[in-house]
Amino acid sequence: MRKTLCLTLIALTLAACTHWEWQRPGSTQADLSRDNYACMQSAMAAAPPAYATTTSYKAPSMNGVWNSSAGIAGFNGGSTTTKTEDVNAKTRSALTNACLESRGWQQVEVSN
Repeated sequence: MRKTLCLTLIALTLAACTHWEWQRPGSTQADLSRDNYACMQSAMAAAPPAYATTTSYKAPSMNGVWNSSAGIAGFNGGSTTTKTEDVNAKTRSALTNACLESRGWQQVEVSN
């Protein structure tokens, strides 16, 4: 059991030491930077930033505390959360990746 646990921990540690890189045989980092910039510009034109704001509300809840002077049970106040995000960000990322792939680049998992 202990050996299995140790092997599992080692495997998880090694798996965490990998990352993805764009690679194309015979290409340099400068080639990737140039192609990535061109692809990002194309994606930006096709899917420009579009921001949407969403607001969510969490209703108050009872906290179980009795206020004897007021004669009421206490409440935890409600909360409002507002979030603004670029709704086209995922589309731009997908378009950029597709553009790089069309130029011969491949994402490769690399160990550290």
